[in-house]
Amino acid sequence: CGLRKRCLPRRSAADGLPQEAIEAAGKSFANTMMLLLIAGWVGLAAHGGYLGMFDWATVWPVFTVLMKYLNIVGVVIVVVVLLALPQIEYRMDPKGYFLITEDYEAYKEYKGIK
Repeated sequence: CGLRKRCLPRRSAADGLPQEAIEAAGKSFANTMMLLLIAGWVGLAAHGGYLGMFDWATVWPVFTVLMKYLNIVGVVIVVVVLLALPQIEYRMDPKGYFLITEDYEAYKEYKGIK
């Protein structure tokens, strides 16, 4: 540690990692490998690769396969799903839908989040 650096406590190998952290890392690795395989399978490398944001990582594999193999029908299905999702979310929680962006503190109170 230097004068301006913050020193973190050293951990020994005996400390180990919490089981939850190990499981999360394994799931993350498996998800990444699946996405890489699908990206290679559908030929995304020719178009710049895959942009891996979380929201797209959850639905992208299914959308990609639909659009590749169902052509225009797959694109229509994807568009309908993407248009329907915000409508469903709004109907599930009309008050909180806009409140979360307008006043997050009020939203936390509304949901009972500390």
